[in-house]
Parts: sequence; structure tokens; C-alpha cells
Amino acid sequence: MRYDNAQTGHCTVPCQKDEECTTGFKCTQAQLDGASVSVCLQDKLKTCTEDTNCSPGTLCHVGRCLPMCLTNRDCQQGYACQAETNQCIRLHNKTCNAQSECLGYACGCAQDAQNNNQCCLLCTKPSDCSPGYTCDIARQRCVQLPAGKCTKTSTCPDGFACDALTQRCHTTCTQDAQCRGANICTAGKCAPPTGLKGCTQNADCSGSRCDVGA
Repeated sequence: MRYDNAQTGHCTVPCQKDEECTTGFKCTQAQLDGASVSVCLQDKLKTCTEDTNCSPGTLCHVGRCLPMCLTNRDCQQGYACQAETNQCIRLHNKTCNAQSECLGYACGCAQDAQNNNQCCLLCTKPSDCSPGYTCDIARQRCVQLPAGKCTKTSTCPDGFACDALTQRCHTTCTQDAQCRGANICTAGKCAPPTGLKGCTQNADCSGSRCDVGA
């Protein structure tokens, strides 16, 4: 499957990690066809062999000039600041043997059998995750939101349910605390309490504000 990227005028290939992309491209979150998907896009980072090849404020790491940092907040999602080098190092899904190797991430995702010896980003709410991802609060893991619209839960991947209001697949819930705003967990899905009208924007409400749920 390929996506037609209107921004570049070329078809782009879906991916899960940088290694799946050809030389000069990296796996990047992008908005295509109205959905957030991971695709191979041209890597705009300058290539390098040593720090002197890089512009001020960046350092050479694994052949790419990366921004300097002081704390993890200076780095993009999925990266952490390595104090010894002041570089943003990609950590999400990096293989690890000890917690200290993950620089603020969790080593050994005990609740995720597929990532038991990798650095994983923990979350407690959807806003803790990168665009295109949401928080599976039951497991405290950021999971990628399925692309495209859904019509029923059977069309969503395992662990997701179809929200009829937004026509998007969302992670299932087991308790009200996993839902946003005033929404409650009903049949494994976050939804407005009985008697409240569902909405996606303020215009859907009469004299009220729309509190968009999980």
C-alpha cells in the first residue's frame, strides 16, 4: 500500500521504523488523506561524519546533525537528552538491559510482551503521546491510532473500538478514569453519559461547549 502525498507529488511508503525506509528517508508521522500515518519521507537532517560538519546548535550523531539539548523537553517525542553529549538520542523501542540506559523512559515494558527489553514511553493520558498516537491507559503505553475511518468495531485492530461519532478507532477502556472530560466507559468505549448529546465541535451544542472525549 502506498499513499499519494499531495505535498510532494509522489507516492509515499508506510513504515513502522526508519530501517524500513531507503537511504535518505526516515519514518515520519504525516497527515495524508485526512489521517495521521507513519510514512517514509525525505530526511532533511544534514549528514555528517563529525561535529564540525554541523551548524551551530547541532552535533553529529550516527551520521546526522541533531539539535543540542539540556533536558528531555528540548527533544522531540521519542528522543531523550544524553547529558554527556547534549544530544537528542532516539530511545523509543531502543533495546536496553537497565533502566539507566533509557534516560527517563521505562526499560522492559512488562505490560507489552513484544517490547520486554526495549525502552518504552509511559503515559497516563493521550496528550503524553506524539501526534497520531494515543495512550492505552490500562497498559500505560503510547499506541498508534489506526489510519482511516471505521463503521464498526470489527473493522478496528484488536484492542480498539469504533467511535460512531468520530468514525475513528480508539483504544478500548475498562473504567471511567480512562476517558476524557465527562465521558464514561460504556461497553469498552468512552462515550457521553446517558442523556448527553455527543459532539465533535462547539457548534454541535446548543449554548454549550463541546468537551471532546477520548
